[in-house]
Amino acid sequence: KPKGNGSVGGSMLGLSNLVYLPEAFARFQFPGLQVNRIVLRTSYKYPAKDMLDGMKQAMLKNHRGHEDFGLITQEKGLDLVVKLVNMAQSLLVLIAAISLFVAGVGIMNIMLVTVTERTREIGIRKTVGARRSDIFQQFITEAVILSIIGGVIGLTISKIVCVLIAKFSALTPEITPGLVIMALLVCTIVGVFFGVTPAVRASSLNPIDALRHE
Repeated sequence: KPKGNGSVGGSMLGLSNLVYLPEAFARFQFPGLQVNRIVLRTSYKYPAKDMLDGMKQAMLKNHRGHEDFGLITQEKGLDLVVKLVNMAQSLLVLIAAISLFVAGVGIMNIMLVTVTERTREIGIRKTVGARRSDIFQQFITEAVILSIIGGVIGLTISKIVCVLIAKFSALTPEITPGLVIMALLVCTIVGVFFGVTPAVRASSLNPIDALRHE
């Protein structure tokens, strides 16, 4: 019958596609059969460590003292999966940090160009009574809005990718409300951090020189 997706650990350990045969029959059908894996189901009533130690000693005795074998438990298999996931997560965090830095630099450059293009507008606003803090708040707000728009686009793409992964693999990634809030919060921080320089530059313009700008 179809196996289905199965569990991640089961797929890694190769336990989802086994055929069971009596040992005597298997040795009769396959002369010189080599046993390279023994699967044991143990009882929870006995300490796992004592059973593993007993298995290891029995295998060492059978292999004449040579430890040319390994004992794999579900716990060890799960630890391996967790290590792989943590490595992938660390790599993704690094990529995300680089992406945020590049995006922040892009926002800062765009805002600096915007300040240059709107120098005359800034001069007019200051002439009619706008304070430096007003100009600063305007440009820092624009930088934050630009950053949040990029974050919303990123969340939309992430949702599409999660749907595709869930459809074509055994994994079912989810985007929780907490992650959405955290993503938008990070976007806001990036917008504020990289929008300070353009906002300060805009607010410090001399109104007379700004009005003369063409």
